[in-house]
Amino acid sequence: MSRKDNTSRSRKSGRKAKSVKTKPAAPAPMPGTNNGPAPVAVLSPERLQQVYSSMLKCRILQERVQEISAIGQSTLQENTARREAVLAGTLAHARREDSITSAENVFLTSFLCGDLLNSLLMQLFSNAAQPASNNEKISPAHLALARGMGQAKEMFDSGRVALVFCGEDPAALAFQTEALALAAKYKAPVVCLIETSLSSLETTRDRKRAKTRKPPQHHFPEIVVDGADVVAIFRVAQEAIRRARTGHGPSLIKCVMPDSAVAQPEDGTPESTRDPLAFMEHYLRGRNLWSAEWQRKIADDFTAEFETALASLAQPSHTLR
Repeated sequence: MSRKDNTSRSRKSGRKAKSVKTKPAAPAPMPGTNNGPAPVAVLSPERLQQVYSSMLKCRILQERVQEISAIGQSTLQENTARREAVLAGTLAHARREDSITSAENVFLTSFLCGDLLNSLLMQLFSNAAQPASNNEKISPAHLALARGMGQAKEMFDSGRVALVFCGEDPAALAFQTEALALAAKYKAPVVCLIETSLSSLETTRDRKRAKTRKPPQHHFPEIVVDGADVVAIFRVAQEAIRRARTGHGPSLIKCVMPDSAVAQPEDGTPESTRDPLAFMEHYLRGRNLWSAEWQRKIADDFTAEFETALASLAQPSHTLR
């Protein structure tokens, strides 16, 4: 995918896949996690269902934790932006030996990487009981990229990759650009993902056009993708991670997140598909890969798993108030 790609093209790219008629089946464990094999790059019907299953579980996880605890308005506040597509589409390519750093959505990132629910809940509740850190000098996005760059120094010629989710922090963009230009000089295996809005993206482009300063000596791909289209994210991340693994250096993926203020897409896509989960459901329906019964089974099974993990922590020291 080239730099000329935009969100409209990203959506369309997701719809060009060959229609495969097959009955929905229960998805296998998410590839690339501690419980599954190394990821397969092909977007087969089974892989599409696996990605949807991961997104659905992330959504349920967010909602359940917010329902049962006061941290729903603080610790998990960033997760309400419906970022399941960015995480699931990218982490589908992650391997156990890769470094994964996240400025936001740490809970969901760890879950998609295969961490056990009871361990995640225990850590989440423990963090909620501790006073919040007031480090205003360095933003989480700066810290995440700095850590990812540090990890990448140990990964040259290893086939390993440092994946960095910087979240949404417009003030950190200049730092990210400079850091990735340095990474490009040494061809460091880094893939950085940032979240932005369509309006912010246009503002950044206008500023770049207005500036007459000399462009950086070391270039790296900057790819724009629709943050609600997990199929497009999957494909973009696949190429960026492949480049990093084979020694071709870093990439920056700019995920344009759903914005209710944006007009309905010209291609006639239903407005509800700005929700990443609804968008993927719409995509699977068109390929006869989705059914209400299949979705309900995934939701019921995962809800039962969550309740079991929560019950195992039903002690005074773990109870949220």
